[in-house]
Amino acid sequence: MDRMKLMEIPSSSKRKKIVAQVVIGLALIILSGKLAFDLYSSTQVEFDLNDKPALLFITDDKPCDCAKKTTAEADYQIKNWSAPNLLAVQLIQIYIGDHRELEAKYDVFRSPALILLDAQGKVVYRQDYPIIGGKPFDLQEFEIKMRELTFKQ
Repeated sequence: MDRMKLMEIPSSSKRKKIVAQVVIGLALIILSGKLAFDLYSSTQVEFDLNDKPALLFITDDKPCDCAKKTTAEADYQIKNWSAPNLLAVQLIQIYIGDHRELEAKYDVFRSPALILLDAQGKVVYRQDYPIIGGKPFDLQEFEIKMRELTFKQ
């Protein structure tokens, strides 16, 4: 008979309590994992400009369907652009959402974006709206601005 008591199915209210505890436990595990990830990914990112201008290329490694084409075109433009190397301008790639403090500092709210900084980190020129009917970035304008910066130094 004692064996039968051990094998009894818990009452409906006990089952509800068990299910509620399991759900709450899983939710706490998921939330703590998310918090740990957010803390890890929001660590302070510093980059040393080494007294040189820099280009911040903000892109998205997982764009939504509506932005995939523009993101791919921007990536292609940047990867095949030799001007930063020729003009001694650092190119720093940042994935949107990974470094929120940099996004806040430079007012980044969308990708792709391209921001030209002087040697002190001040924004000289930026483009964060894709050009309609062409490639996402007007790289010729960036080249003009980069030449102006390198001649000032």
